[in-house]
Amino acid sequence: MTAFVHNQFSFDHDGADRAAKVARTVKTAVAAPLRKLSQRIAAFVAESRSASEDHKLWEMALADARVMADISRAMKQGAPNKVAFY
Repeated sequence: MTAFVHNQFSFDHDGADRAAKVARTVKTAVAAPLRKLSQRIAAFVAESRSASEDHKLWEMALADARVMADISRAMKQGAPNKVAFY
C-alpha cells in the first residue's frame, strides 16, 4: 500500500515559537506597570472623592452651627488619641 502522507516533517514552526515567546515577554513586561498605574488611579479617585466630601461637609458646617459643633466635638474627642509620648 502506498502512503500519501509524508510524516517525517515537523509540525512545529520556529516563527510561531518565537512569536509565543515574545508575546509572553511583552505580557509580563506590560502587566506589572499597568497594574501599578491602575492602583494609582484608583487611589487618586478615592482621595479626590474624599476631598470632595470633606469640602461639602465644611460648606454645610459653615452654614449650620450644629454641624460645626459636631465637628468640633469630634475633633476634641480624637485629640488625646493623637498625642505622641516621647
